[in-house]
Amino acid sequence: MAWRDGKASGKRLLLFMASIILGIAAVVSIQSFSNNLKNNIGLQSKALMGADFLIDSNQPANERVMELMDSLGGYKAREVKFASMAAFPKSLSTKLVQVRAIEGNY
Repeated sequence: MAWRDGKASGKRLLLFMASIILGIAAVVSIQSFSNNLKNNIGLQSKALMGADFLIDSNQPANERVMELMDSLGGYKAREVKFASMAAFPKSLSTKLVQVRAIEGNY
């Protein structure tokens, strides 16, 4: 029965199969591109970050962490960032901004 329907509407069957093949090819190519992008970012992370490693925390570093970082040597830069509101007096409006302060050899 499927064979008979396939012969009767061959163009529809061909269009349906082509659509499925094209959809699968699109999903595979997007997944491959995503994996390649993640790998390249991982390989170039030092150049993109501008450092050998990064320590990130939502809380201030404790004494033990600071001693460990001091023992590593080299240059270090500390960054403090927070969200705040910026006021625009001329237009009497405000906007949410991210304030960043970087010290040291950045």
